[in-house]
Amino acid sequence: MYATDKNGNPFSPAWWTLNLKINYKLLPQVVLGGGIENMLDKRYRTYSSGIVSPGLNFIFSVSARF
Repeated sequence: MYATDKNGNPFSPAWWTLNLKINYKLLPQVVLGGGIENMLDKRYRTYSSGIVSPGLNFIFSVSARF
């Protein structure tokens, strides 16, 4: 599951992603949120999942206080 170094020890290569997230206060009690993760659609592994793949992730949220 992991790559090996020159000594045969497992390691996980470094990676990075470009993300954008934003919040917009629609009303005093309502906040809309959204974002895009891995905007460059590069291959990466989510933390300790063992799953490596490219892909975009879209996030939408609504937060309300009453």
